[in-house]
Amino acid sequence: VVYSHLGETLGEPEFFQLALHHYRQALKQEEENDFVILDWGTTLINIAEHALDKDIAEQCFREAELKLTASSRLGNEQAFYQL
Repeated sequence: VVYSHLGETLGEPEFFQLALHHYRQALKQEEENDFVILDWGTTLINIAEHALDKDIAEQCFREAELKLTASSRLGNEQAFYQL
């Protein structure tokens, strides 16, 4: 989550990529962790908002929607706010 916040604050793509890497690692430990999936989706929204390429932004928004929907299905009510 810290890498995601750094990416959002500094606008540096490398921090977003580090955040995504750590979300993947965390989900290997616990596949149905609704908070990790929620944070992943939120990070994808932040990536989309910083993307210069419209196609990349669109792809990130679509993937974020999938992550947030998955988080909500696992019972995370905070995901509805992001959706």
